[in-house]
Amino acid sequence: MPCMVYETPEELAASAQRQEDALTGPLHQQIQTLTQSLAERDAMLCAVLTVFEYPAFYDHQGTPIGIDALTCNVNWTEAGITEESMIAWWREHQRLDALRIAREFEKTHTQRTALLARMTPDERVLLGFPRNSTVTR
Repeated sequence: MPCMVYETPEELAASAQRQEDALTGPLHQQIQTLTQSLAERDAMLCAVLTVFEYPAFYDHQGTPIGIDALTCNVNWTEAGITEESMIAWWREHQRLDALRIAREFEKTHTQRTALLARMTPDERVLLGFPRNSTVTR
């Protein structure tokens, strides 16, 4: 009877992984592309809605043009969504942005505090801080 060579568990796992990658690799790439595209669309919509949310534009009568001026001119049936769902998305997007900004501020504040704590009073004065300033300032 001829000798048989059996694959080790590691070889079997690697072979299974290669087969899975061959099947799902293109799918993962497509998901990544769609995710990036969705993020870009979110950014575009955020930019437009931000302009309307904080009006810097005025109509011919001097009335601020706000988000209501935008939403009242949308054909919601043609858009395939409701005004309520768009407003709900916008409010949630603003909430998530506020959380992100707060996290970024906290991280920056923590890093700044740690950096200032390592400095001597003379180094802090060179940066423009008063001599008797506290580290958390």
